[in-house]
Amino acid sequence: MPAGYVIAQLRVTNPENYKEYIEKVNPIVKKFDGEFLVRAGEFQIFDGKTKFPRIIILKFPSYEKH
Repeated sequence: MPAGYVIAQLRVTNPENYKEYIEKVNPIVKKFDGEFLVRAGEFQIFDGKTKFPRIIILKFPSYEKH
């Protein structure tokens, strides 16, 4: 089965709430055997602008539900 991916672009407007979100989402990702491939980091925009400076890419073993 092919792997499943989630690509999210976001802007954090409330760092305290985001910390709480991270604490809650990590166990969920782990429960479904997911792994973070990209979690923020530096990036360059070559054309245009972005309103979402944070990029997250997750990989899961498949699109199928456990």
